[in-house]
Amino acid sequence: MAEVFRAGLLSVPPGLIEAGQAIGLTRSRIQRDIVLPIMFRNALPAFGNNFVSLFKDTSLAATIAVPELTYYARKINSETFRVIEVWLVASLLYIVLLRHHADSAGAGEAPGPEAN
Repeated sequence: MAEVFRAGLLSVPPGLIEAGQAIGLTRSRIQRDIVLPIMFRNALPAFGNNFVSLFKDTSLAATIAVPELTYYARKINSETFRVIEVWLVASLLYIVLLRHHADSAGAGEAPGPEAN
C-alpha cells in the first residue's frame, strides 16, 4: 500500500507546488490544499485495485462469509443433489459481493477523459 501512496505523491506536478509557493502559501497549506487532494485522486484507483485483490486472493475473503457460503452450498448439495444450481447461485453471490466492493472503490475515483 505504501508504494501506491508514494506513486500518488510523485504524480503531483512540481509546477503546482511552485505555484503554491509563488502565491505565498505555507508548506503545510501547500500539502493540505494542493498535494494531498491530487495525491489521493491519483492513488485511489490503484488502492481500489489492491483492495479487490486483497479480497479475492487472501484470507480476508475467509472472514467475509465465503466459508459460510461454501458450507451452506455443500449442505444443500448433500440434501438435494442439485449441484449445478447450488454452485451457480453461490458463485453469483460471491461475484455480486466482489462487484459491490469494486464499485465502492471506484465511486471515489476521478472521472477519466472519456467521461466528457
